[in-house]
Amino acid sequence: MGRGIYIRQPHKGYGMSQIGTKTGAEAELTGRITRGAAWIVGGRFVMRIIGLVNTLIVARLLTPEDFGIVAISFIALQILQGMSDFGAAQVVVKFHDANRDDYDTIWTFSLLRGLLLGGVMAGLAWPAAHFYDEPALVPLFLVMALAPVLEGLINPRFFEFERALDFSREFIVVGLNKFTAVAVSISLALIFRNYWALVGGLLVGGMVQLILSFWFLPFRPHFSFQSYKKIFGFAGWLTATGALVTMNLKLDSLIIARLFGMAPTGGYFLGMQLVQLPTNELATPVSRALFPGMSEQQDDKAAMRRTCLGGVAGMAAIAAPVAVGMGFVAPDLVPLFFGPGYELAIPVVQWVAPTLGLYFLSEPIRPFALARGKTKLLFIRELIYMFLRLPSFIIAALLFGFIGAIIARALAGIAQLGLNLLLYSRITGRSALEPLAHCWRSLLALAVMSVWFLLIHPNIPHLSDSLRLLRLLIDAAIGAGLYTITHFLAWHFVGRPDGVERMILKRLGIQR
Repeated sequence: MGRGIYIRQPHKGYGMSQIGTKTGAEAELTGRITRGAAWIVGGRFVMRIIGLVNTLIVARLLTPEDFGIVAISFIALQILQGMSDFGAAQVVVKFHDANRDDYDTIWTFSLLRGLLLGGVMAGLAWPAAHFYDEPALVPLFLVMALAPVLEGLINPRFFEFERALDFSREFIVVGLNKFTAVAVSISLALIFRNYWALVGGLLVGGMVQLILSFWFLPFRPHFSFQSYKKIFGFAGWLTATGALVTMNLKLDSLIIARLFGMAPTGGYFLGMQLVQLPTNELATPVSRALFPGMSEQQDDKAAMRRTCLGGVAGMAAIAAPVAVGMGFVAPDLVPLFFGPGYELAIPVVQWVAPTLGLYFLSEPIRPFALARGKTKLLFIRELIYMFLRLPSFIIAALLFGFIGAIIARALAGIAQLGLNLLLYSRITGRSALEPLAHCWRSLLALAVMSVWFLLIHPNIPHLSDSLRLLRLLIDAAIGAGLYTITHFLAWHFVGRPDGVERMILKRLGIQR
């Protein structure tokens, strides 16, 4: 849900360059993409602070078993949504000439999809309760069936805002959504002290999102199938790809619940929530800003490739070190986030976060392929990934238990990175290693930071657990310092070329 609202028509014909010669038009689009990403990141940062308060309170009022039970219903719904998502937002962004028939068709299919998913979710209530031997899943599934219906009713013109690369109003929309959901979750947790707190917050947040989508841009949708061929000509492979992506991301918790029970499921679910923070707060905003930017460059493939490589450099410089660093400080980070009783989340963060951080640097390749219309290649990539990832995860879980499953999930991040690089090569006809070469300074800085935490850090005295927060802050400061110093020294050594370092200095007002 949560994308944006149309404010103005986007400019045409701009480009962005992080390598080679940068034209004035490309520089302007660079600024627009950067500002758009900055609005999303800033808004999500504020929302994450609100969410952190919610987690700190709710995790101490509920148990890992509560989170495990809710995780099953949440993930079942997410799988159903992902398997049927036809990419309404991407369709609006892709087609700058979308008309009334297009919007009515998008809304019609969104509503029908929501009603269908709600019915399937309700029908799965009793089979799920029997499969997991957990009666509480019946009412949970029945109530959660309302969520896809609310999502299906959302105003389709809501996504024009994203197409225009103007994300400032989204701060208001997502903010009100999140604040209301958190307030409801905490209130219900204090009253009932069970999993209904999480479900109530989700549904109320969805209702707020629906209301605001029409409040900011009034629109009266009608049932229509007039633009079926136009929309699904682009979205067909995108729907299939979304189904595979969802299964790759969400089946883990369901498998763990079946094999190991509710408490490990709760630990794994919360650990992955922490691991995915850099994705949700950094990688996803950048990808969302890159896609409409590259869509404007459809007539200039070279400029689109430069935009992609610029995104790779930015992701490697910012999101990757955050994720890798999280893995190193997990023994302190997890207890501070969730409190006692969630120790099983620690190895999840330790193993998965670093490899996911390496994958992050290739994340801009996905919107690049989407903007080039290579949805079939995206589907093939995701299909190969599923055949590599899912069997290895199940086998590792059966042979080596919970820790084996976590390690298998971590190694899957490396496989995903390789597949993205091969996808880039297939689309451009250039070397699969070109994106890595474009961010070599970030990889060098990551290596220096890793040497500190793996080889030097274990051999020095540490503060006691009573000073856990101070210990975490010191470790984070040292890791960030080593990474930043190495990055800028390497940049200075090669003659201070155009790149993410110069952009950061300009944003800080240090360099013109």
